[in-house]
Amino acid sequence: MAGGRALGGGGARWRSALGALALVPLLLAARTVEHYPLANGVGAAAIRLSDARLDSFRPALYAALDEGLPTPELAWDAYFALRTASSSRWLTEVGVDEVRAEDDANAVVLRQHDAGLTVETRWLSPYGLARPAVLAMVTVSNLGSSTVSGVSVVSLANFHLGGGADGTLAEHASYQAAHDAIVETGARGVLVARALTTSSGHAMSPDNPWPLVNDGLPIPTRDDSGVQDDVVHGFVFTPPGGALAPGAQASFGVLLAYGATDAGQLHDDIDAWVAARGAGALVESELSAARAFVADASLPADLSVDERRLAGWSLALLRAAQVRDSSDGGPGRRPNGQIVASLPPGMWNITWARDQAYAIEGLLDVGKRAEAARALGFMLNAEVGDYQAYVGRPYLVSVTRYYGGGREESDANASGPNIEWDDFGLFLHAFARALSAGGSEAATLTATLDLVKAGVADVLLSLVDPATGLLSPDSSIWETHWSASADSVGRRQYGYSTACAAAGLRAFAEVLAARGDASADAYRGAGDALAAALAAHLLDDEGALASSREELLAGGGTLDAAVVEAFNRDVLDPAGVNALATLAALGGVRASTPGYFRNDEGGEYDSKEWLVIDLWLARAFRRAGDDVEAARLVAHVTRVGVDNLGQIPELLRPGGLGNAGLADGAVPMMGFGAGAYLSALAHRAADLGLGEGEGEGEGEGEGEGEGEGEGEGEGEGEGEGEGEGEGEGEGEGEGEGPPLEREGCAGCASQSPALAVAWLALLAVLRRRR
Repeated sequence: MAGGRALGGGGARWRSALGALALVPLLLAARTVEHYPLANGVGAAAIRLSDARLDSFRPALYAALDEGLPTPELAWDAYFALRTASSSRWLTEVGVDEVRAEDDANAVVLRQHDAGLTVETRWLSPYGLARPAVLAMVTVSNLGSSTVSGVSVVSLANFHLGGGADGTLAEHASYQAAHDAIVETGARGVLVARALTTSSGHAMSPDNPWPLVNDGLPIPTRDDSGVQDDVVHGFVFTPPGGALAPGAQASFGVLLAYGATDAGQLHDDIDAWVAARGAGALVESELSAARAFVADASLPADLSVDERRLAGWSLALLRAAQVRDSSDGGPGRRPNGQIVASLPPGMWNITWARDQAYAIEGLLDVGKRAEAARALGFMLNAEVGDYQAYVGRPYLVSVTRYYGGGREESDANASGPNIEWDDFGLFLHAFARALSAGGSEAATLTATLDLVKAGVADVLLSLVDPATGLLSPDSSIWETHWSASADSVGRRQYGYSTACAAAGLRAFAEVLAARGDASADAYRGAGDALAAALAAHLLDDEGALASSREELLAGGGTLDAAVVEAFNRDVLDPAGVNALATLAALGGVRASTPGYFRNDEGGEYDSKEWLVIDLWLARAFRRAGDDVEAARLVAHVTRVGVDNLGQIPELLRPGGLGNAGLADGAVPMMGFGAGAYLSALAHRAADLGLGEGEGEGEGEGEGEGEGEGEGEGEGEGEGEGEGEGEGEGEGEGEGEGPPLEREGCAGCASQSPALAVAWLALLAVLRRRR
């Protein structure tokens, strides 16, 4: 149903909309995440921020290597105690005064005060050690005017490496003086606790340090625990003379590293990494390497202070969340290069084809070609094909997601599996961009062109519905499963899937044309035909792009913010009447928090704000001419990310005071968080014609900067750093970074805009309900 939206309306409608917007609550800036994730591409851990303890340690980033082979949780907890002549307390019992994340790195610092001393504990997962590992460095400072005597720091590690359902049976720990290390073994593997500062004592079960510290008792030295259940162990560290004079400080470090079997090889690997360096030097080396990785990126110029900080954290998290495992154990054992959708304790530490595609795009947008190519390589080498009966022919990209070892997975319920055609289009788009980026990585990927043609591009051609020209029904982005049942609505002809296919085929065609490949015209024509089908069959009576053909024919419930990717990727004209109508209609999914729901379905997921949707809508609003709403959304996501130590959550909670705006869902998100944010900044810079640089700007450093005229209640000022617009400039899918000149719209299946920008601001921003 093609056609334009009725664009009239009197002043009463706008006054009503303004009144509704005024009810949106003010969300105070605050950290609402409970954990800080640590990862080094090999293992993953997490620090509970409320009490400064490590309470998660996993020997792999992904949730399961394969079916029936879940990644175990090995940690009960690990933390420290501070003792003086007059006090003995575990730091988990002491309030945390300050939490901060290290800039451009994946490291967190927690500050506490007790017994007249200041304690800072710095946690990170060392990238230089290719083992699941965490490093903790405790610095105790005397900022007072009197000497504090009897000072010591005690470490405690309670890991579950044994047998039984909870992993506590038949564990064993022993002290090895040659390494100043405690080695714990059990059915689940080996843990080495290495003192990175010379310890003054060590303890282990049955002399559990925990009750001894609580009771202020001496900690006896024990070299061997014997085999027993639930072994606990730790070190004692003492500054020279056992006292700290005014102005003095002392630092102590512990490394916790895991190996599946061989303690000897684990020691060797640790020795090679430590290289006679102390805890402080190791920390500085790790931070320097992380910051060099960020500095090497092509970040846009004129970022605000907060945008620059969140961009650095986002890059550091993407680096941490990409699996480093060069081993090739054959099918189901090829984990290298994948980027999990969320780091633990985020529950989506699984590699979705879709999420990884957005992570790859983010990496490409800041010049990280090698990391993008590794992620594409994981998908090219993965084991797929279990769902050929649904696809109809052999294929290359998972229909949903992957086990950690690289074998295809699709979750199922009473409605059957999720089968998602958007994965093919998204992969094709990212693959084409990586080829266009050049370099040695592109040369390597070029060798797979024929494979991608047959397993991705030709698959998309085969999935076109001859009756409508859209893709045939699938589960698509929100995973509605294959068949309708009480659990799910089942497959439909979703606009998002068709838009992704069109963008991917067009981008792939450009790559082929540049190489003189005669098949380019066919793929370009197929992409153009899919775009035309969107305009012919998925526009409502007012010209807005609907979620699916089925919902449109049913006459309601057609709002889905994911369809704005059709405009963001130039499948349809991003500034045409259909873009304006779609953005106006999506006022119906404004959340009570500052952003937007994903759709109008009303389920638990659908009734919470989605941060990735805010970023996609920012791009769409900007390119349609509404710079104010675009800037507001980017500023809002930036504020959320900065407040949460660089972590962009999947969702924000709705509800009343004390609940609205709290981080929810999986935290932190990678493709739907860090990657999407980097792309948002890069695309804005492309629209404004800005170059690369470290520019920190004035921007949103002090507040939300949403603009008082919106009625949103998020802040008073717009912030200088946002500029006049934030457009994406991705064109037909190449998105290489030059200023946008609308080159991608030669085949846009939409009409030219006929309305003024001032009208758009009213319609798109203020209209709340259809």
